[in-house]
Amino acid sequence: MFPPLRLEQRASAPLSSARRRAPRWRSATAGALSLCLVLGSLPGTALAQSKPAAVADPAPAPAAPAPPAPLADSLRGMARADYAAARILYEDGDYAGALTKLQSAYDASKDPRLLWNMAACEKALRHYVSVLDLLERYAGEGAQLISDEERQATAELVETVQAFVNQLTLESSPDGADVLVDGVKLGTTPLPRPLRLDMGKRQLRVEKPGYLPHEEEVDLPGGKSASLSVKLAPEVHEGVLRVVSDPAAVISVDGHVVGTATWSGTLPSGPHSVHVSANGKLPHQTEVVIKDHDTSSLMVNLVSEAPAPMARPSNTLWWVLGGVALAGAGLSTYLLLRPGDPPRQPDLGSWGGFEL
Repeated sequence: MFPPLRLEQRASAPLSSARRRAPRWRSATAGALSLCLVLGSLPGTALAQSKPAAVADPAPAPAAPAPPAPLADSLRGMARADYAAARILYEDGDYAGALTKLQSAYDASKDPRLLWNMAACEKALRHYVSVLDLLERYAGEGAQLISDEERQATAELVETVQAFVNQLTLESSPDGADVLVDGVKLGTTPLPRPLRLDMGKRQLRVEKPGYLPHEEEVDLPGGKSASLSVKLAPEVHEGVLRVVSDPAAVISVDGHVVGTATWSGTLPSGPHSVHVSANGKLPHQTEVVIKDHDTSSLMVNLVSEAPAPMARPSNTLWWVLGGVALAGAGLSTYLLLRPGDPPRQPDLGSWGGFEL
């Protein structure tokens, strides 16, 4: 457990009554207070206390190496200001804001002691995996600044936090899939080592272009190891088309006959041409668009062909027939009145006779 954090004040810069009345933020920003997230009871973190002068020894022992300066005295410029602001945010319960300021101070100074304080913020946010990562970095990067006792205390804290963390071994087929936990990408398969995940319910997603993503919720109790194997299914862009028409109708799709009357089949996603025809019926042609994993239905009622109307004779035909009739009449007249024939006596009747 992280010890409670405390405020350090320089002995060489006592606050005046006017400065004590100043607002908290203004005092911190002006540098009146040296704010420090310390390591609690770990040695080497508090200000060194003065000791009475020792009696002179004719053969003094070699002087021990001087301990590193307190963190508050080591930082300069914006790193020191961010550090002071982080202390105030932490005490106010804004752990996320304090973490942001500490990260900014670390980026500017690269002082590994800030990693401990960042771990304290992550612990307050219950991000136990981040706590482990920061403590391991603190022990590695700060090897020259921390004592053996501090190093031992860090190792004990790591062991405690591991009870809230799970080790998940994940395998996927095919390789090259991205692994996301709670929306954050943690790596690409094959993973070099098991995933460290906070205990509780986690949203796992494995995805790769050209394959359907795999999603599931995993409930991790903490302090245990688990394994999971995921096989991704290829992504298929196709849908189903169903055509219903007359009993004798012939159904064609994209120029190929696929069935009669009723047909259902799988087609690639996109536009397709459908043609339906039957004897004595007007053909029907249309275009349908198939969507991924969707079913489209098409109902076609063919219309009977209309009977051909009787042909009416044209005016030209009537002129031709009339000309033939007139020509026949002239021929009869010619035969009756041919020159050179002797006059013919008319038949006599009750009406008397007449001469042609």
